[in-house]
Amino acid sequence: MGTQQILLIVLSVILVAIAVAVGISMFNAQSLNSARQSIVSDMNYFASKAQTWYKTPISMGGGGYDVTLDPTVSIRSYIGIDINGNNAGGYTNDNGVFTVTGSAGSTIILFTIVPNESVLTPPQLKINVNSGGITVAHGAEPADPA
Repeated sequence: MGTQQILLIVLSVILVAIAVAVGISMFNAQSLNSARQSIVSDMNYFASKAQTWYKTPISMGGGGYDVTLDPTVSIRSYIGIDINGNNAGGYTNDNGVFTVTGSAGSTIILFTIVPNESVLTPPQLKINVNSGGITVAHGAEPADPA
């Protein structure tokens, strides 16, 4: 073989290696983005269910606009989170383990997730069940805004 042909083969191998590396990088980025979107979707679902629980009459298993109820137990059972299971009040799906906390007298419920994707930052969202507002939590304890 001539040196020109060997040079073309080496150049082709380098270009294919670069293309494969870029393809793997793009696939990983899409996988991470998909995991983030799935978590956001789950959190929106939980926010909707929490607000539905708050506005549902007590006789139908909801909160009945009563802030004196302990939302941690009530919302867990309304959403379907197993409060007596092995995961200590968490809800597990393909995206991670979700937990809910709240306190009687507050309309703020805190949802936390431990994602299955280890590179994701675990989000915490405060959900105001009265107004339906969702904000990113910066503290561990839910509290009503002053």
